[in-house]
Amino acid sequence: MSGKARMNGGARGHATTTTTTTTTTTRHGGATSSVLYVALQWVTVVLQVMTQIMIPLGSAVIDLLRVMGVWEVLTDVITRYRAPFVVIFVLPLSLMFDCAMQIRSYIIFKLYSAPELHEERVLDVQRQVALAVANAKAGKGPKRLCTARPGWLSISMDYRTYKQSSAQISISMYDILGEVQPITGPGSGSGGQETASATRGSIWVEPMVSMGQISHFLNPRGWTLPILPEMDDLTVGGLLMGVGIETSCHKYGLFSEMVEEYEVVLGNSERIFVRRDNEYADLFHALPWSYGTLGFLVSVKLIVVPCKPWVRLRYHPARSLEKGVSKFRALCDGAEKPDFVESLAFSRDTMVVMEGDMVDEDQVVPGARNEIGRFYMPWFYKHVEEILESGADFAEEFVPIRDYYHRHTKSIFWELEHIIPGGNHPFFRYLFGWLVPPKVSFLKLTQTEGMQSTYESMHVAQDFLLPLKGLQAQLEFLDDKMGIYPIWLCPHKHYNSGGTAFLRDPVDCNAEDEIGQYEMYVDIGLYGFARGALEKKKDFNMKSVMREVENYLLRNHGFQMMYADTYQSREEFLQMFNHEHYFKMREKYHATEAFGLIYDKMARKHTSA
Repeated sequence: MSGKARMNGGARGHATTTTTTTTTTTRHGGATSSVLYVALQWVTVVLQVMTQIMIPLGSAVIDLLRVMGVWEVLTDVITRYRAPFVVIFVLPLSLMFDCAMQIRSYIIFKLYSAPELHEERVLDVQRQVALAVANAKAGKGPKRLCTARPGWLSISMDYRTYKQSSAQISISMYDILGEVQPITGPGSGSGGQETASATRGSIWVEPMVSMGQISHFLNPRGWTLPILPEMDDLTVGGLLMGVGIETSCHKYGLFSEMVEEYEVVLGNSERIFVRRDNEYADLFHALPWSYGTLGFLVSVKLIVVPCKPWVRLRYHPARSLEKGVSKFRALCDGAEKPDFVESLAFSRDTMVVMEGDMVDEDQVVPGARNEIGRFYMPWFYKHVEEILESGADFAEEFVPIRDYYHRHTKSIFWELEHIIPGGNHPFFRYLFGWLVPPKVSFLKLTQTEGMQSTYESMHVAQDFLLPLKGLQAQLEFLDDKMGIYPIWLCPHKHYNSGGTAFLRDPVDCNAEDEIGQYEMYVDIGLYGFARGALEKKKDFNMKSVMREVENYLLRNHGFQMMYADTYQSREEFLQMFNHEHYFKMREKYHATEAFGLIYDKMARKHTSA
């Protein structure tokens, strides 16, 4: 069966391992096709150079500078003048990389049959895995497998070294595989009672497709993902093999609930298609949070739903913790849930609770439009803070749907303020705002050892998932231990999987929808420098503080997102997450020998195992 048939057909049956190659077909012929093909090849080469040789090239340059005796001086300058360096070098480099990616995606989608190209890429992954396994058995190579994506390209600010001792499999899959396939009536995917009777659709995408690509592709066509996480650079693969959350999760659950089908290459090079209702159903809920330790994701079929072009956004400032938490919980637990719910806490006693609903153009009040996505507009969290400081008890405005989805992208939530102080000033926004944000990957690539040390000892980038019912006590605890503000609050349904997911099932399943029983949880996002570190308290120790927080999570049925490092011991990690089913899946699907354990990939380098 051809790649096009696979991507555009209906439900798959059992696993298939294709051994024949397919012929790449073009949508247009003649000279135009040849010119665009050459352009595609050049863009691909540029991207490969940027992603694959930057580290060795950078190392060679550093070695040369050390020999010349100027490396220490240069790193001191970069550290002291971080903001100018980012503006002069990192922002333009980020823009060039994004432009190259967009050109490549446009050429592939307009000129070539992406499903056919996908078929060849999957075959290449299978060949790489088979070769790596054979080399390992012959004692000629590493036993463990991982992706070849450089660590500096990940959205996380942390560096991990496990790739250095693993056979690296190249998975360069950045494409949306065709148009939306409409579905009318109830489907097998998630969405619960809110979408069961609505017209829906599905779309196949490769794992490196970003949220920016998806919203740019879907929204003008009148579609959206039910859950579309905020940051442009977050990828489908990262959100599924890790975790994805957004302000509609109080209706739909986590990002993985939007999956109809996974396409996976296992550790023995076999290719399988995983659905809720086929012979690989036991793997369906085990793949999320597995962090590439059960197999390589090569494509996924996602549910999409109709969307409207605007979001009516309502702001509810609260000047006491109790009132803010009460309003937040009421929006999450009410019978008529808004499309979007989030809250930003600016201090122990102040927060702004926000609710949003998609609306049509004719419902937009002309004087209340706010196109927050324009490059010269204030950063979103600063805009919200201004509403709080104005003394108003309520505000309402209408925001374009794509601007709403990516409202935190420009400022990387509020992390850009630490990198470019004054970046929200009108002068900077009008002069350089069109270059913002810098890519997190390039920020990592240009960090000096001094910066890394500062971030490790003072900075926090963590998300904690906890039962919503305890939110007030949780915020008080985190204020005492860390004192980081703003805090991002995002509710989500935590479904009971019957013990087949890596997340342990909720203890208090006090609600149910068409998907199943669930408990409402909340993601508490902390991104910034801890108060104790900023105040230079002698008794402040990041590891000790994080250990207290992790123990608090264990006591209160909480979870720690794994894009950030964990300080837990191996035994504590086993206690927090459901490893029983995970270990069974590793044994059954040829992962035990081929892939490392999640803990070994995520644990902080100085954590005692």
